[in-house]
Parts: sequence; C-alpha cells; structure tokens
Amino acid sequence: MLRVTGLLAALVIIASLIGCGGGSGDGTPVPTTNPPSITIARVELPDGWSFMGGTVTLKAVVVADAGVASVKARVGGPSGASDVDLSFLAGGYYSTTYKTEANSRTDGKVLGYTAVFSVTDKLGRKVSSDGVVFSVPAPPGPPPPP
Repeated sequence: MLRVTGLLAALVIIASLIGCGGGSGDGTPVPTTNPPSITIARVELPDGWSFMGGTVTLKAVVVADAGVASVKARVGGPSGASDVDLSFLAGGYYSTTYKTEANSRTDGKVLGYTAVFSVTDKLGRKVSSDGVVFSVPAPPGPPPPP
C-alpha cells in the first residue's frame, strides 16, 4: 500500500509539471536580458528621384528576443510628422512606403524629412533608431538670361 501511495504522489507531481517550460503559463514571454534592437534603418529613394517627390520605401531590420510587438516609423517633414506601421516581410525585415510631397519652393532649397524607426517587443520595451534624413530636391531654377 505504501508503494501505491508513493507512486500516486509521484504521478501527481509529474502531472503538475507537464508543460511547465518556464514563463508565466499564460503565453506571456519570459523576460530576457536583451532589449529589442534595430540593426538596419534606412529610406530607399526610387530611381529617377526628383523635385516631384513621390513614394519612398522605409525599411528596418529588428531583433527582439521576447518577440516583436510592433515596428513603426515617425516621419517628420515640411507638413508635420506622421506615424506609419511597418509590415513584417521575413527574417526580422520590416517595410512600408511613405508618400512625400513635391518640392514647389522657388528659393532653391530642398524639402527635408527625417524618419525615426522604433521597435517595441512583447514585454513593452521600446527602442528607437537615430533619425534617417532624406530630402526632396529643389526644382530646377529658371534658365539663365540670354
């Protein structure tokens, strides 16, 4: 009888530990010591980029041991700032597009933009990149007098 009681106690302990791989048990990621990071943050201008502006591609490569909750970019330009979500492509690569305005300035100056990328992991830790600067060139000036 003592053997049966010991065996039952062992089975109860084993049954309670099955599936116990650490973590909180509710799907919340286990805390890691490594915060998320952005290894690449860039803005790609299309071929033929001109004073007409247009659509640029925002790309980031991120690493998050606890899993990625979101990847965003805040793009500031002549008309203010806006936040855009980047979509997962594969292997830590994220991307989206952003439409710039045409440069109609008559003073020969470029339209400047800055994109700051951020990643938030599933533990709520957020890291931002340095600003990535890009611009819409100035339109061509008037031809010189004859």
